[in-house]
Amino acid sequence: MIRVLLIDDEAMILKGLRKLIDWEALGAVIIGEAKDGKAGLELIHKEQPDLVISDIFMPNLDGLAMLRSLREECSSVRVVFLSGYQEFAYARDAVKYGAFDYLLKPVGREDLAAVVGKAVQDIREQGRYRVLKKEVSPVERQFMELLSAGGKQEELLESMAPLFLTDGGAVCAALRILRKKGMANSDENFNILKFEIYDQLSRYLGEQKRGCILKKDFGTCFFLLSAPDNRKQIRKLVDEAVKFLKDHYPIEIVIGVGAWDSEAGRLKYLYTTAKFSLEMYYFNEQKYIDYDEIQKNYSHSLDEYEENLRELRKMIVSNEKTEQINQLIKETVTLLGSIYYGNRSAVSNGCIVFSEELYRMLIDCGLIDNSYRQEHEEFLDGLRNKPTFHGLKELLLSYFDQLLLRIRLLSMQKESGATAKIKQYMQEHFGDPITLDEVAGHIGMNPAYLSAFFKKETGQNFKSYLTELRMKEAVRLIHTTDMKSYELAKAVGYRDDRQFREKFREFYGVSPQNFRKQKEK
Repeated sequence: MIRVLLIDDEAMILKGLRKLIDWEALGAVIIGEAKDGKAGLELIHKEQPDLVISDIFMPNLDGLAMLRSLREECSSVRVVFLSGYQEFAYARDAVKYGAFDYLLKPVGREDLAAVVGKAVQDIREQGRYRVLKKEVSPVERQFMELLSAGGKQEELLESMAPLFLTDGGAVCAALRILRKKGMANSDENFNILKFEIYDQLSRYLGEQKRGCILKKDFGTCFFLLSAPDNRKQIRKLVDEAVKFLKDHYPIEIVIGVGAWDSEAGRLKYLYTTAKFSLEMYYFNEQKYIDYDEIQKNYSHSLDEYEENLRELRKMIVSNEKTEQINQLIKETVTLLGSIYYGNRSAVSNGCIVFSEELYRMLIDCGLIDNSYRQEHEEFLDGLRNKPTFHGLKELLLSYFDQLLLRIRLLSMQKESGATAKIKQYMQEHFGDPITLDEVAGHIGMNPAYLSAFFKKETGQNFKSYLTELRMKEAVRLIHTTDMKSYELAKAVGYRDDRQFREKFREFYGVSPQNFRKQKEK
């Protein structure tokens, strides 16, 4: 059974949580309660629960401070926050420090059951891989004690000192194994393979008298490497270890190398810098990341993010063009990537919170309803599972591009019949060299009147709307076909290839050829 701890300063809330859902049916059992964050943290240390459900605002120690303390101890306990405050700022802070989820009071039976069920499944999934670990070495056990609060450092540091003396110092490196394309192994077999590889690495380091494993799990292996204070030499030693492993296994490896130091007392710092370096793969997708080469631009802040949210709300309320909204969404996701650069959890959760903000804006403006909720939840799960920021960004932009397009198409149905007929005809015939006179004749309007009417109803003139349709189709064809420029021109209604290329450049800022190259990057 999954062990659950409840923390809230209101006795009625604690009582309600116990009775709200059938815990046993979900495979969970409540092992204790606490009425403030300080007592809750002490109880977590004592009982070692798998899941904590806690209020945020409590006496003595609030929930966020409690969570920060747990993460600094490298605790893997899942924390779900409850709060009566509906401002998203609290949600952002919660997910920034790794909260599993965030629910608003009063909590509904279905919402709580869904979150607990998801947490139980996640905990069990992680547990399946723990059994893959072989007995940890004394060094690993001591290192885990060092990372935990109150761990005794002297014994570990004494045993590590010779490694620092061999070459005058050492670095910590973090290794992550990637599945090669075409590997047919199941997830379970792949994780078994990882621990076999870790054992090979341990033997290699021992035989070379170069280091030892500090910590390993189903995702990452941290090892200490004796090396001189020379980044080129460190790279050479790491490359030799990677080559040894790749010669024996059909795998891809990502390495994050931390700072160098000559003092064994700095071991925890070396570990932290290696962990940070490895997490940079999420952002730059490089296979070797050196801590000394990482540069962070701190020129952006959450104030800019908040300003973008306000601008997005204005644009949605005033029914701005979909392209302009999409552009600001893209800029905002890029901004979040800059603000949280180096912190995978923070940027992933920040983008999830941003997506929720957008979803609520669309709900508040009456553009969508809750029938979209299941689809949106599946999209959010997809964001959580993306292994790189680039992949997350692409998924987020594609999702909202399609959602806004569907909204736009639905709104078209509500426009005046004449406007809808005009647009429909243009959408069906933009691949032909159609003219204003031709469309007017089809609709039964005077051409001059149709031009003024269309501008008034849509905010666009006839030519700009036609060009927009053609350019969107050209982009779609670029994404889905290998058509050359002259073929694209003909397909979207241009007789002159040169005129098409000029219009495309005017619309997107680059030629069709360069647009395709950017897409393929």
